[in-house]
Amino acid sequence: MNNENIIKRAELHFHTKFSKNHHSSIEVSKAIEKAKELNLSSIAFCDYKSVDAFTDITNIKNENKSDIKIIYGAELPFMTTSQTIKTKGYSLTLLAKNQDGITALQELATT
Repeated sequence: MNNENIIKRAELHFHTKFSKNHHSSIEVSKAIEKAKELNLSSIAFCDYKSVDAFTDITNIKNENKSDIKIIYGAELPFMTTSQTIKTKGYSLTLLAKNQDGITALQELATT
């Protein structure tokens, strides 16, 4: 099969054991192994209210020379107040493009 005909798939919102509110219990290394099994081209780690997995991600990324693109991200909550003065909660998933983005995510998640 010609490589041009292969459909590339990515997981762009994956939670690990570091997510607050226990959204997942999986280790970063196990998630990457599963991504390899599924032939994913990319995986974005987007823990809820946390960037605590970033150290594990960096260590594993440096150890493993994988073809899978690993993306740093975070799912962060925010609140809005409507005209009726009711507060509603949302969350926003942010993905880092480069080291500056990783640093900005770390700052946002700790404030």
